[in-house]
Amino acid sequence: MENILIVSKNERKKDIAKLFSPKSYVILHTETVREAKKMILDKTISLVIIDFPTEGGTVKDLLKDGVNTNPDMIILTPGNLYITLSALYSKYGLYVMQKSVQEREMQLLLRLLEVNRIKLGELAAKNARLQKRLEDEKMLSKAKCLLAKEKGMSEEEGHRTIEKMAMNKRIGLSEASKEIIRDLSREGEGKWT
Repeated sequence: MENILIVSKNERKKDIAKLFSPKSYVILHTETVREAKKMILDKTISLVIIDFPTEGGTVKDLLKDGVNTNPDMIILTPGNLYITLSALYSKYGLYVMQKSVQEREMQLLLRLLEVNRIKLGELAAKNARLQKRLEDEKMLSKAKCLLAKEKGMSEEEGHRTIEKMAMNKRIGLSEASKEIIRDLSREGEGKWT
């Protein structure tokens, strides 16, 4: 079950909690931003509902600490402040809704947040794979440059040498490149030619 943190005055807690299915979420509550910051850092919170205005700090204070743990945040605001707060906080990735939000609207938003979390997770995984691939390519390029400089090899000869070493040792090109870089950097001459 996911933890939802409601930051509101006690009398509003029940009204806000009604928007969520108790079977799907653990509802946590605090009255101040100061307490909310502690809870976000201490617990795994997937969603923070902020009943505006807040006490004991500002929404921006909460954003600073929430960035590392990355919970989704929704601000519930009076209708007369909706446009102003939406313009102010949307650029930080916060969702702004009027306090008169209905359960159906909240459930729709929660489904959208879930889809976004899945997509962001997929993008993060893809980004990590691309970063690894880029690092591997840099390592391969560096090894080929060192082979050219230290051994007078062409780029193609250097590449074939790295491939041959990788096949002989049954390791990846990146590992072979690291070994070549390490050997040439430390000893000046490699053991693999």
